[in-house]
Parts: sequence; structure tokens; C-alpha cells
Amino acid sequence: VAVGLMSQGRMTMYAGGVPEALGLLDESMALVAAGEVSPIIGGVAYCTMIDACQEIDDFRRMTDWTRMLSQWCEQQPDLVPYTGQAAVHRAQIMRLHGAWSDALEQARRACVRCHGVNERAVAIAFYQQGEVHRLRGQVDAAEQAYRDASQRGLEPQPGLALLCLTHGRGP
Repeated sequence: VAVGLMSQGRMTMYAGGVPEALGLLDESMALVAAGEVSPIIGGVAYCTMIDACQEIDDFRRMTDWTRMLSQWCEQQPDLVPYTGQAAVHRAQIMRLHGAWSDALEQARRACVRCHGVNERAVAIAFYQQGEVHRLRGQVDAAEQAYRDASQRGLEPQPGLALLCLTHGRGP
């Protein structure tokens, strides 16, 4: 039921029904909160909800769900893919709030935690590092982080393009 609600919520969101989609995703999360799903499905549900909030630029909800995911991960220490993904989400939130040093540290932790377990999370963590370095004006470090993200299959845009534009360089 939780997976069905998540899927229906995402499809509704892509069809333009954002308020209805969030309601369906909330219903799925209610099942997680009630302990009616396995830890694996719970982790998927948290990440699905956070990704949906990010896609619609609802950073308040993204922040709230990331905090709840972090608390949930503390109770599930053996679920490495989710604890690493939670670190990636925390890095994203910290970057958005201007806590760049903390964001960089969270992204580095996610790389270590997820290496060999969740390479998609590693790629996103490298991208977040690139974003922080770009914002700090650290061109070489940003380029390297974007390159590391790209080597793991993540398109390093728009960050790399913004870096090149800001510094008058070609990609």
C-alpha cells in the first residue's frame, strides 16, 4: 500500500496535481510512521518524499522530512544506503541555508558512508561538494568535485555551467 501511494503520488505530481500528490505521499509516510512497512520500504518512502519536495522547491517540507529521516536513520544504523542518503539530504539543506562548511562535511561523510554501497548517493554528494566550492569561488576544487560526480554517472549541471560562466571558461 505504501509503495502504491508513493507511486501514485509521484505520477500525480508529474501530471501537475501537486497538492493531491503531496496528500498521497503524506498517506504513504503515515504508514511508515505507524511502523506498518519494512525498514527498506521506509527508507525508500523517506527518500521519495524528500526528492518530491526538492523537485517542487518546497524546501521547508524538504527540511522537515530530512530531519525526520535523520532521526529514523539513528534507529536503523545498519541501513547504510539510507544513512548515507540522509547525509546527502542534510548537505543539500545546509548548503541552501548558507552553512557551507557543514554542508561540505556532510557531503564528504556521505561519500565515505556510501562508497561501494550507493554510488548514486556518492555522485550527488560530490555534486554538492562542487556546489559549495563554486559558491566559495574555489574553482579548481569545484571542477574536481563536478568531475567526480560525472564519473559516477551524474550530470554536473547546472553547477558546472554556472562555474564556467562565472569564471569565463569553457566547459
